[in-house]
Amino acid sequence: MENEVKEPAPKYNYVSPEQYLEMEGSSVTKHEYYDGEIFAMAGASNAHNDIAYNINRIIAPFLQGKGCKLYGSDFRVHVPEHLLFTYPDFSIVCGKAETSEVYTDNLTNPAVIVEILSASTRDYDRGTKFTFYRSIKTLKEYILIDSLSINVEIFTKQPNNSWNLKEYKQFSDRFLISSINFQICLQDIYDDVRFEESISLYNELREDVSKYNFMSPDEYLVKERHLEYKNEYYFGKMIAMSPANIVHNNIIVNFYSSMAQDVKRKSCSLLGSNMRIGTPDRQAYMYSDALIVGDEPELEDDEMDTLTNPIVIFEIVSPSARSIDKGGKFFFYRQIPSLHEYIMIDSSKRFVQIERKQQDGAWRLDDIPDSASFFRIESIGFNFSLDELYHDTGL
Repeated sequence: MENEVKEPAPKYNYVSPEQYLEMEGSSVTKHEYYDGEIFAMAGASNAHNDIAYNINRIIAPFLQGKGCKLYGSDFRVHVPEHLLFTYPDFSIVCGKAETSEVYTDNLTNPAVIVEILSASTRDYDRGTKFTFYRSIKTLKEYILIDSLSINVEIFTKQPNNSWNLKEYKQFSDRFLISSINFQICLQDIYDDVRFEESISLYNELREDVSKYNFMSPDEYLVKERHLEYKNEYYFGKMIAMSPANIVHNNIIVNFYSSMAQDVKRKSCSLLGSNMRIGTPDRQAYMYSDALIVGDEPELEDDEMDTLTNPIVIFEIVSPSARSIDKGGKFFFYRQIPSLHEYIMIDSSKRFVQIERKQQDGAWRLDDIPDSASFFRIESIGFNFSLDELYHDTGL
């Protein structure tokens, strides 16, 4: 979705939902609302509009007479649990469209939500926004369509309330929208899509590094190895990392105290946040809070400071990094063939999320709430107590 939504900042000028809806009713542009704050939505690129046109052209005729409807981005969705009002690119409703009893004209029962990703929103749409959407009880499928490359991601809700992720990257690939029993080919979605504003820009960056300040992977590594502070690397950009707060650091202490000896007994190594992780295509270099590697660590070069084969990655998620950890970072992490589990530990509440790779290559997302006594790290057969993990954190 073409939306400049960022992680929420502290609320200095709180706006009530009633005030937002009144303002939105008379506004010529759209705004998203989250927990007392209003965020302006940006215009869409050519590629975004082309994809939206194809989605409507493909799905709308199929649904005629089948008791389901495809709604566009003008139908606002309300997520009461998170005080969110937002405009998905598409929503599919089967049966009667239900609206909020308190805030009318706001959809509350989509079965499918489709977002078209842009460079500015992909992390938010994959991460924080998906967390919000998952609280919608009727939602069964969440579909993300990239406008910068040929890539479709589908999250499907399972009977046990976990979510499975499958990716499709070839023109010839087909995926099923189970809620409406309809298969779509990626070639139809990306038919006549004008990527000149997106895919070609990345190629231009690589060809003209001086004009766009593009940094190659080799340039990043040379610079990073001489700096006193850590920076991550994404698609030619070097991004400084923020320091951690006291809760984050206490969780780290508890984490290593509980796990270090058990991991060693299993002939694995538990490495900390100073070990850089590189993706196979060298499009990203990242630092996790911790990782587990098997018998033989694989390193990118003779400097021995960039690992390429972790089997488990851990991130302690702060409010400011939630979107990148749950969205962008996971997108890059799952390109690593050896990775089996990605574990996100919340630092603002007792809550853990685990992405697990399945035998068919799909990823299953499991939520571990405060009510659970432990979560299991399947790669090493270790049960981690939530009480131990959050000991002395005040959570």
